[in-house]
Amino acid sequence: MSPFPQSRAGVTGVNLQINLIVVRLYSLTRVSFSSMLFQTILFILLATTSNAAAIQSTVTAKSSISIDKAPSGMFYDPTTTLLHVLCGTATNADHYLYTYNTDGTQQCLITIPESVGMTRVDGFYIVGNKAYISDSQGPIYSTTAGKLGGSVYQVDWSTHPCGCTSDGKCSSSSVEWIPTVLKNWALSATETTIGDGGGVDDDFRNSGIVVTENYWYAVNGVHPISNSLTQSYPKSIVKVDMSSAQLKNVGFAPVVGRWSFDATTLGHQVDMEGLTCGADKCVDSLYIGDEYNFIYKLDFNTSTVTHEWNLNDIVGDVNADKGIESLAFDGTYFYAGIQGTSVVHQVSLNEAACGTQCSVSTGSSTGSMLSGGAVWSMVLSVFVVTVTSNTFFG
Repeated sequence: MSPFPQSRAGVTGVNLQINLIVVRLYSLTRVSFSSMLFQTILFILLATTSNAAAIQSTVTAKSSISIDKAPSGMFYDPTTTLLHVLCGTATNADHYLYTYNTDGTQQCLITIPESVGMTRVDGFYIVGNKAYISDSQGPIYSTTAGKLGGSVYQVDWSTHPCGCTSDGKCSSSSVEWIPTVLKNWALSATETTIGDGGGVDDDFRNSGIVVTENYWYAVNGVHPISNSLTQSYPKSIVKVDMSSAQLKNVGFAPVVGRWSFDATTLGHQVDMEGLTCGADKCVDSLYIGDEYNFIYKLDFNTSTVTHEWNLNDIVGDVNADKGIESLAFDGTYFYAGIQGTSVVHQVSLNEAACGTQCSVSTGSSTGSMLSGGAVWSMVLSVFVVTVTSNTFFG
């Protein structure tokens, strides 16, 4: 049994809105969350129904960039004003990182040789003198000689490999880069604080990365299982405290926040791959790119998807698992990288005001629910909760 409250959302045309009045007595000792014991002493459930849905907002295409390889990760770097497009085109092969001006002018092509040991790169992010690369299949090859075997690599970025500067220009147009790996974290779908995959897919296939302060966010992408894209739900976005999470050489990293999705959460199939911050720099929300060619806005404060944008008319006809693979934001426009066409679309996401009846619960466990350290003895908790989903405690 999980030591913290969780919810799993199920949303179709009409959501079930549940008012919960819960009185719980927690008998906790000063131990880790994994061994906490709590007792439920009173549970009263009152249920009503109401209509609720994420705002279906409009999206405007601005321009596009065609590149030579399929974009698997993306980050707009405000220091150089360059769009960095990561291309993990094959498993256990060379990988590539392009730099582009936002008008589509290519500045540099960086080759990351196979010998570095990354298996299938799927996300890229820069913070100061460090960069972060996500590897969707790293842990699968953790016992293979020469492989790093991680899900997220923190690497040295003290010097740009291409010599790119703040004017958006680079001194080199093509380089080979052997990054210095500073830290290596690994994720597992079956780690006790995650619980993804439904017993069908035990691997956490990290397909995106966002870094803010001491935390990084990752997303578990869908992988075909027996030619099916729908057997391995739930899939989650997770938050990891990199100041305390154990490294790969010790074991799988636990998470301090989780937002779980399945085919019922938003009323359609999901395959979340790209992550980026918006204007608030991920203080209150996170933007998610989905291979079914949707972009979602996840509100951290309410743990709900408040907005949804459908990009299918912009992307065109691509296979279900070949759509939006990467996502970035330059302060004005969003960039969606499409795996099936090797095109990056520059778009404007138009948001409408969101009221109390326009959100879809993600079935989340927020960071505050999962954060470790603090414990209590004989704490009486009384609270009232309204959610737009079926909710289970325990």
